[in-house]
Amino acid sequence: GFLAFGAGDQYTRLAVDPSLLDSFEQTQNASFAWDHQFHIFAFQHHLLLSPATSPIRLDGSLSWTTHLRRGALAAAEEQLDSGTLALREDLLWVASDRLTLASGVDGRLERLSALSDTDQAWPGLEEETSLLAEGVAADETVQRLRAGAWFETRWTAGPVRLIPSVRADLDALRLADARAQAAAVDPRIALRWQGPSTRLRLAGGRYSAFPLTETLATAPLVGAPGTLPAARSLQIAAGADQVVAGRLEFSLDGYYKRLSGLSDLDPSGSLQTGLDGEAIGAEFTSRYRLRDLFFSALSLSLSRATRADADGTLRIYDYDQPFALNAVASYSFAPTWNVGLRYRLASGLPYTPAVDGVYDAASDSYDPVYGAANSMRLPMYQKFDLHVEKRFNQRWWNLTLYLEAWYVPEPNNVMYVVYRYDYDQQAPVHGPGFVPLVGARGEF
Repeated sequence: GFLAFGAGDQYTRLAVDPSLLDSFEQTQNASFAWDHQFHIFAFQHHLLLSPATSPIRLDGSLSWTTHLRRGALAAAEEQLDSGTLALREDLLWVASDRLTLASGVDGRLERLSALSDTDQAWPGLEEETSLLAEGVAADETVQRLRAGAWFETRWTAGPVRLIPSVRADLDALRLADARAQAAAVDPRIALRWQGPSTRLRLAGGRYSAFPLTETLATAPLVGAPGTLPAARSLQIAAGADQVVAGRLEFSLDGYYKRLSGLSDLDPSGSLQTGLDGEAIGAEFTSRYRLRDLFFSALSLSLSRATRADADGTLRIYDYDQPFALNAVASYSFAPTWNVGLRYRLASGLPYTPAVDGVYDAASDSYDPVYGAANSMRLPMYQKFDLHVEKRFNQRWWNLTLYLEAWYVPEPNNVMYVVYRYDYDQQAPVHGPGFVPLVGARGEF
């Protein structure tokens, strides 16, 4: 199989929300142009090496991805340009009815160029261009190799399946003449019990995550390779699935994560490392399917994620979302027609408010004074989606035309807040409330 995909987004806006400026300041408000492009070319293969009673299967992929982000003002510019070559190969051997062995390797070769040309900070551009927002000039290239290998044994005895596994990762980074390396080995185990209509699940282990390459190009990390260690989490999860009459399914899952080695930026933009945290949550899901005509699903999740600051103060984590409700329904009312509805209601993400501003005579600007970390939360998020599609089937190919409409009520589409130049007022930045989409998909 071969996949080619591309997407782009371009827009121009004012650097600062005009509602926060007086008449004179509005005349000085700079125009900001944003260009975001993403392309991927991927090849996939699936090989059955031994189709006998003990089959061996090899699945793999090779991809090349480019990602360009460019923001420009009349007197400043920032550009992040990255390319990634990724390879993954997975081997599965069904040795017997009781024993299956699986293993795999994966690797990513990345190159990221970060360019920022500015002689001042541009508050209000934090969402798109962190270097311009902080007033950091940079011209450097990050080269990185990430590689991993894993091995898993699946042992089955009657209704019980035991799955011990281990994964090893290596991260090698190069920036100018500096180099940094890190490694991690993570053991894991899972246990499953399968009855006629009931399944029980229990799993635990350690997981490691190295920082994204793009994170190394943020303002506090420019020119400082290897400053971010791998974040690790000890996890345990349990769940149960129940099927009723072959059509209705219920699932209940719970989890707990103990996090260590976290890295984060405090409200002032300084980097904090070696932080700890924890997350706990539960999710209930139900699904109903009536042949190929009708499908519906409902899920409700409750969770709590906290993190300790460098001084030991416990606070809400940046991505804490205590409540999320999702509902979806799909109905094929004719052989080639389908209509779907989706609804989402979720807690808004937390943020740290600026409560005051202090004048800096050297730069003739105001520096923010922040309140308690993540002490405020964006309004609750709510979204309605409608999807209608028509399929045209031919002997060797088919074509699907679809229409979608996304609706987010204005009180629920706040993306972030911006501040007046002296930080004595704030205003929400709203995303689009209504987005119509028309598309086509061909298969042959």
